[in-house]
Amino acid sequence: MSFKRNQSALLFVIALCVACALTNVGAQAQALSPRLASQETASYPSVQPDQFLAKWLVLGPLPISPGKPKPEDQETQKKAFGVEFINPKLAAVKPGPSQQIDGKKYEWRFVQAPQDIVDLTQTFGDSEFVAAYAWAEINAAEAKTMLMALGSDDGVKVWLNGQLVHENWIGRAVVKDDDLFPLSFKKGKNQLLLKVQNMQQAWGFCARVIGPTLFTEKLISYTERGNLDALKLLLTYGADADSKTKFGLTALHAAKINGREGAAKLLLEKGADPKIAMPAPETLVD
Repeated sequence: MSFKRNQSALLFVIALCVACALTNVGAQAQALSPRLASQETASYPSVQPDQFLAKWLVLGPLPISPGKPKPEDQETQKKAFGVEFINPKLAAVKPGPSQQIDGKKYEWRFVQAPQDIVDLTQTFGDSEFVAAYAWAEINAAEAKTMLMALGSDDGVKVWLNGQLVHENWIGRAVVKDDDLFPLSFKKGKNQLLLKVQNMQQAWGFCARVIGPTLFTEKLISYTERGNLDALKLLLTYGADADSKTKFGLTALHAAKINGREGAAKLLLEKGADPKIAMPAPETLVD
């Protein structure tokens, strides 16, 4: 009987030790998790054509003026758009309270969009007449110029390796691939920085590098919108003016259907074949 009692006591002690050990492991894991989260980076191992850049480090919200401007005060808003709160030549960025602006500390936060659009309102809350910066690092296997497409709400600036490569002061909602412009990647690590300035209500952006697999779709899309600058860029970077959708529709067909005379003229100048037959109307209906 004494042996059984001793054995039971021993088992109890062992169980207690195991429970304590598990508790300590759990506590250590909880203590480690914030540090692990703080080490999240917005780095991409390669250029990934056609995939939206979902991971960013963002800084904000930065008020564009000491007092809240009136919505109609475009001059104050545009003036703020032309001034930078930080030096765009950022070699590296890490999460944390590492930026002091006008006597206030701001932190770079890691965000990851669930799909394509980075919702800055969700990140920072309802904020009007403010700006934010978004940073990412992209590793390129070789020096190469590619096309970047982005949408923003509202105005946007883009720097690559500290050089301003695009800006658009505009009030709009986020529409995928609204703007198109070239990015000249160097071999190795490239720092991409965006500034997105909000007027009122919703606030966000989406960006991706596009490759040849999307050229036909984008030719049609930009033709329908009448975006001649984007059309020129696509054609300059290798898009086939006569490429067809699965329904047999070309960009020239789209120009005629939508009454885009300027786009039609440009496509013809770039060698589009006017003799390609228009697809039957019923094939173009979703």
